[in-house]
Amino acid sequence: MCLHPLRHYRPIDDQCISCGDRSWLPVRTFTMEWVSRMPDPLYLSLWFSDFSGPAMLPHMLAVLQQFPFSERSPGITYIAVQPVSWNEASVLERRFSPGITPQEAVVVAADLIHDDYAYVFDCYWDMWTVDANGKWSLGPGPVKIVAQGEGFDERVEQETGHIQVDFGLDSLFVQEGVELTSESQARIRENVLRLIEFTKRSRCTPEPRRAGCGLNRTRTWPRS
Repeated sequence: MCLHPLRHYRPIDDQCISCGDRSWLPVRTFTMEWVSRMPDPLYLSLWFSDFSGPAMLPHMLAVLQQFPFSERSPGITYIAVQPVSWNEASVLERRFSPGITPQEAVVVAADLIHDDYAYVFDCYWDMWTVDANGKWSLGPGPVKIVAQGEGFDERVEQETGHIQVDFGLDSLFVQEGVELTSESQARIRENVLRLIEFTKRSRCTPEPRRAGCGLNRTRTWPRS
């Protein structure tokens, strides 16, 4: 049995930790087994029955409200509004220090709601990392949450989701090459459980149609 809690995705049955409902589980959570490989981007994609015009706003807010913000770097620290496609220049970019609340972030986006726009929210959550000396520390790790209107970038949302959460590389959850001590297992498990909990809570946002979580080997989000 592999001691790493995150390796190779395999669906398992589970239920929502918020409401106990199983009906929203078209894609279930996962366990992992050993696969030696290079790190891959890890993401969560969500689709909704109505994601047009102002109807986008409550879905954005619900997902942002479920996110477990870092205690050291709380809130939304950056917002960008992208018109038409990723090839176009942003029409809005704002940075916030300290970060703002999900409600405040959605108010910023609400002034520029269009079906052919995308909305980028940068934030942090606390993740365990290990240094070269094997010392573990808990600190902020970046996460990007992207909401895409149904007319944006030739309807790319059909592939990547109305809302896609980019967790960065899965090395935070795999920790290749780390000696498997009781401490390292506990730290990696905490990282994985934080990911699973947020994934489950996000699926309980208003009227989820379908959801998918996995390793993105075909597309990474452009970096501004």
